[in-house]
Amino acid sequence: MRPGFATFVLLACAAGPALAQSSPKTLDRYAEVGPALLACWKPPAGTEGMEITVIFSFNRSGAVFGKPRITHTKLFGDDDLQKRFVSSALAALSDCTPLKFSDGLGGAVAGRPFSMLFRAVPRGRGV
Repeated sequence: MRPGFATFVLLACAAGPALAQSSPKTLDRYAEVGPALLACWKPPAGTEGMEITVIFSFNRSGAVFGKPRITHTKLFGDDDLQKRFVSSALAALSDCTPLKFSDGLGGAVAGRPFSMLFRAVPRGRGV
């Protein structure tokens, strides 16, 4: 892995919103970024087993900087279901940001690429 390249694996069930936080928390560590986005992600029903990897960057204030890039997909089903799954992952990046970063985390992550795997898993099953 390249220095400065953070990877987060997000595992979610179709009931992702059940994990949502009641109030935005200031994030102080890299390890909190993935779960914060996961809490907001709403994968469509029927997409269990689908996955998408997206690379993107944050600015210092927790907003997505630049255009996210899809680097991997594992999709099945009809075109509409596939499009809804991909859209749900991209919507998590636009609808759930800016995240609330501490000054230290904001400075550490600003401009660095993140690679996130969004994978829908059946309810009650996680890794």
